[in-house]
Amino acid sequence: MRIDQIELSGSLFVTSSASIILGKTKISSDNNGSISFTNVSNPTQKVIGSYSGSFTGSIKLPTVPQGAAETNILLVNGSGNVVYRSNLSLTGAQGNQGTQGIQGTNGTVGTQGFQGTQGIQGTVGTQGFQGTQGIQGTVGTQGFQGNQGTTGLQGTTGTQGTQGTQGTQGTQGFQGFQGFQGIQGTQGTQGIQGTAGTNGAQGIQGTVGTQGFQGRQGPTGIQGTAGTNGVQGFQGAAGGTGAQGSQGANIASSASRPSPINLNQMCLWFDTTLSLPIVSYCGYGAGTWSAGGALITSRYFMTGAGTQNEGLAIGGFISPVLSCTEEYNGTSWAAGGALSVARYDLAGAGTQNVGLAFGGRVNNVVSSATEEYNGTSWSAGGVMITARRILAGAGTQNAALATGGVSSISESCTEEYNGTSWSVGGALATARRCFAGAGTQNEGLAFGGDTGVALSCTEEYNGTSWSAGGGLITARYGGGGAGTQNTGLAMSSNVTTSTEEYNGIVWSNSAALPVTVGNYPGAGGMQSAAFITGGLHNGGVSGNTYEYTKVFTIVDRIL
Repeated sequence: MRIDQIELSGSLFVTSSASIILGKTKISSDNNGSISFTNVSNPTQKVIGSYSGSFTGSIKLPTVPQGAAETNILLVNGSGNVVYRSNLSLTGAQGNQGTQGIQGTNGTVGTQGFQGTQGIQGTVGTQGFQGTQGIQGTVGTQGFQGNQGTTGLQGTTGTQGTQGTQGTQGTQGFQGFQGFQGIQGTQGTQGIQGTAGTNGAQGIQGTVGTQGFQGRQGPTGIQGTAGTNGVQGFQGAAGGTGAQGSQGANIASSASRPSPINLNQMCLWFDTTLSLPIVSYCGYGAGTWSAGGALITSRYFMTGAGTQNEGLAIGGFISPVLSCTEEYNGTSWAAGGALSVARYDLAGAGTQNVGLAFGGRVNNVVSSATEEYNGTSWSAGGVMITARRILAGAGTQNAALATGGVSSISESCTEEYNGTSWSVGGALATARRCFAGAGTQNEGLAFGGDTGVALSCTEEYNGTSWSAGGGLITARYGGGGAGTQNTGLAMSSNVTTSTEEYNGIVWSNSAALPVTVGNYPGAGGMQSAAFITGGLHNGGVSGNTYEYTKVFTIVDRIL
């Protein structure tokens, strides 16, 4: 062991088999405790011979430098003695733990390891054997088709026989005398009918070819030429029928008019008291107005439908807009089902139990909605093609007309309803608003109205187009209408109290209402039994109802 510098005060003990180099002197000790001093420069030269005992003096030993290669060293123990150590793993007691040093920076992340290989998929089980398919039977052979025989020639058509001459007309019978049953004149003899021409003989039909094996089709035989038609014989004229004698009138003899005499019937009878022949006719008398039951809710800009004894009053306006419906029984009004959507300026058609309401205005918006009434409640129908208000309606729930009115302009268009949807019909000759309608889908009537001035024109509808009818005597708008195309009724208006009846050609005056009834009242019925209700009566909102009635009258005339 080498010691470069060490300072000791006291005794130096060198154990056996150890050595100390001091300068150029090596101090060694053997196993027997003998110490020898040897010159390092000349190891064979011992400076000091064998020595045992203690050494007194001072020796300076340096610290063992870090990384020294020596494995045997001298150490000074806690008592100040020098001891020899060859097992450097021996350590002293563990000192106090030092403070933790500052954490070093993170090292770089290592590369990701390779992904392991996928495990081997298990083998699929073997599929069961498929049964063998049965053997298909053989197809029988098809028989041969025989050759088609040639077509025989067509025979010529025979000529037509000449038409027989026309027979002479029989003489006319004498006219019977008038009076009690006249004698019928004898019937003239019927002229002889001309003989019919003979038919030409029919051509001989070709023979049918024999059938054989399938081969090429033989050529078609040439068609024979058609024979010329024979001249048609003249038909003998039928003998003229002798004129029938006039039938004498069937006159009943009575002291009073026979009965019954029904509407639109005439009876000829002999009055035994006056000894004179008389003809009696049953028809309607002049129409008259009477007061009916008042509406539950007064209103205007409404519509009506039905008859005098089964009427409807629908919608209208008194602020707010109304949805209520009322039903009339000829005496009084009762509440019915309310419209789904409250509206005014609308039109109506149909009856009390099968009614229709369409068009109008909802909160100042023009409507195209249609509603159907079943006598209890309203339900949605087909939407009109053109939304409009203050229009005219006519017809039934399943065959209705909607015509004229205002969209953003005055309209002339007509629409037809089939119970489900509306379709385009013929246009009015004169676009208009605030007018009345009557009749049916195929026999409609439109009259009066407004284009900035009151109108008197009438138009008739035939299911396809409108044509001009007779003009009203008094131009009007905003009134009521009822009846049919040949028995129409115009009732009052904003400008007149007059009532007019239409016979399919001209209008005639009838009894006037006691007040003007305008601004779209409700109306319905026939020319002989109608009603008008609501509207503005002499300018004020009213719920009054008026009934127009024509009664049966029998008129007697002496011949």
